[in-house]
Amino acid sequence: SENPDNPITSTGKIPSSLWCAVDPAKIEYGTLIYVPNYGFTTAGDTGGALRSYSKYQVDLYFDTFDEAVEWGRQYVEITIYNWGKYGY
Repeated sequence: SENPDNPITSTGKIPSSLWCAVDPAKIEYGTLIYVPNYGFTTAGDTGGALRSYSKYQVDLYFDTFDEAVEWGRQYVEITIYNWGKYGY
């Protein structure tokens, strides 16, 4: 989100593990996604850096910087459910 004092995703959601960032040209908003060792999340934000990657990629939410660093960058096989239909 642009304003750290009032964080809102590009689709108007409050950031949480319920929402992940995607390239909406590749994964439609509202798509339910399962990420191994993370759980279910829904495409609900735009990740500008994700547009340069040719495959499907998601940017996950973590409550703290330390949690994000601990997770790091991982290449895992995600499962997509209900393309563009969940949470909207």
